[in-house]
Amino acid sequence: QRRRVTLARGVAAHASLLFCDEPTSGLSATDAESCVKALRTVAKRLGVMCMVVIHQPRNEVAQLFDQLMLLTSGPGRVAYCGPMAKAQSYLADRGLPVPANINPTDYFMDIVTPGTRQDRSSQLVAAFWHVQKPGVDLMVEQARQRKGQNVREMLGCDSKARAIRSPYAVSFCSQLASLLRRKVMITVRNPVALGLPLFVPVVQGVIVGYMFEGIGQKDLLRQVMFVFCLLTMLCLAGTMSLIVLITERTLMKYETSEALYSEAAASLATFLIDVPLALLGAVLNILIMTSFAQLDAHIFSMVFSWSILLFFVYDSL
Repeated sequence: QRRRVTLARGVAAHASLLFCDEPTSGLSATDAESCVKALRTVAKRLGVMCMVVIHQPRNEVAQLFDQLMLLTSGPGRVAYCGPMAKAQSYLADRGLPVPANINPTDYFMDIVTPGTRQDRSSQLVAAFWHVQKPGVDLMVEQARQRKGQNVREMLGCDSKARAIRSPYAVSFCSQLASLLRRKVMITVRNPVALGLPLFVPVVQGVIVGYMFEGIGQKDLLRQVMFVFCLLTMLCLAGTMSLIVLITERTLMKYETSEALYSEAAASLATFLIDVPLALLGAVLNILIMTSFAQLDAHIFSMVFSWSILLFFVYDSL
């Protein structure tokens, strides 16, 4: 899943060229085939060039590639550069046919690895320079002589370039909707994300409220102490969400650096989910404590107003 997410992040960032260094390492044969099929889909449908370094793929996976550059090991020299479908016939013309019942890619690796029993790396490198290298040089020279767009034309004149001038693949509203949906799912699945803003304030309200039980019927000085304690607890309540916030901030930095979404969309999504939860916890805390304290109605309304104002200043902002 991490490999697929990494590939998707590259596509979402409008990458025109993907360098994939062994994307199938550690995967089963079936998962490796699914991964390469996904790369092929990206290349064909989105017009993205995918350059993949891969070792010993099975034949079904190898046939998914359009072009093959076969390199020797120690040092890396080009032994073949051309269509994947013509690799076996090319080797057969050089007197190196693929044996029956052998994975062609395994055979390719055997004959280009120096020091092995089937080593033919020097022969293939010499054949490349004699047979294929002139054609490659001719293609490079033709490409150099072909007049293309300059930087200004590529950035400003092409209609497609104008359409995707923004560094983000989708609009701000789409970013916000996706982030809100993900934030809700993460919050519901994470007991800490729900317990810290809701359960902890309720427990604190019961404990501290019991300590000040009936304080509303006593002198004003003791009521001021109760209000001070209540406001102080609300000031410190925002620190409980720092653990979750720091973890999400690290993830946000990684994803925004690849232009998957903007910092503003991530901040707004977090605000719309975390602040209502924290506000609900603060309201429950205030109601529980003031109910234990048995404050008069006019004093309760004043304390409640100051407490909510303090919440927005210290916790949400």
